[in-house]
Parts: sequence; C-alpha cells; structure tokens
Amino acid sequence: MVTEGEQVVVGDVSTSSNVAYEVLCRRHHMRNVTSKVSNPASEQPLPFNN
Repeated sequence: MVTEGEQVVVGDVSTSSNVAYEVLCRRHHMRNVTSKVSNPASEQPLPFNN
C-alpha cells in the first residue's frame, strides 16, 4: 500500500501480473485499512435475500 507521495508508478509488470487499485476515503487511508486488511466476510456486505 502506498500512503505517501502524489504519484504512484507501477513498473516491471508482465502480462501475467495482476495490478489492482483501490480508492479509500480519508479515514481508511489514514488508518491503512484496505479491503484485504478488513477481511470482508462475504462479497455482499449487506444481507440481501435472493
């Protein structure tokens, strides 16, 4: 996770590599809380009944 600086440069990425970007609100950015760190319980965070 990049938390400092104004620019992010991804280099040396081959075609088989996966690069992902995540936009965080200020609160989560300051606390370094990403979706990976927060351990979401399911793909659907709300109790949807299908």
